[in-house]
Amino acid sequence: MKKKFFLIPVFILFLICFPSVSAQEDSWTCTNGHEGNTGNFCTQCGEPRPAAKEPWTCENGHEGNTGNFCTQCGAPRPAAEETWTCINGHEGNTGNFCTQCGEPRPAAEEPWTCENGHAGNTGNFCTQCGAPRPAAE
Repeated sequence: MKKKFFLIPVFILFLICFPSVSAQEDSWTCTNGHEGNTGNFCTQCGEPRPAAKEPWTCENGHEGNTGNFCTQCGAPRPAAEETWTCINGHEGNTGNFCTQCGEPRPAAEEPWTCENGHAGNTGNFCTQCGAPRPAAE
């Protein structure tokens, strides 16, 4: 029985001397150089904590990379797939058909030239002079 009572003060002393080791491991530094932040915002400037990067696997099979290059072979991170939204509002599609409703991917807009000769426009207005897109014939 005496051994149990001896361990309790030792455990309490340990907790006092080494408070939350996991909190120290979870600290981060903001882009302004303020270290030791543990919450979602920097305690000195209020900058939000950067989002954790998803680990990826390189083309040679090396797993757990988080930067733009593989840490073992230097292979570049693969480009993210382009996503699109169907006419029904379903987001995140990558193939030729919507994964939720089957609608086909919309055709890419043909570039057009405004009345002032500015080419390469894809929206409803010219990016250089603001002229409206000519009506479809």
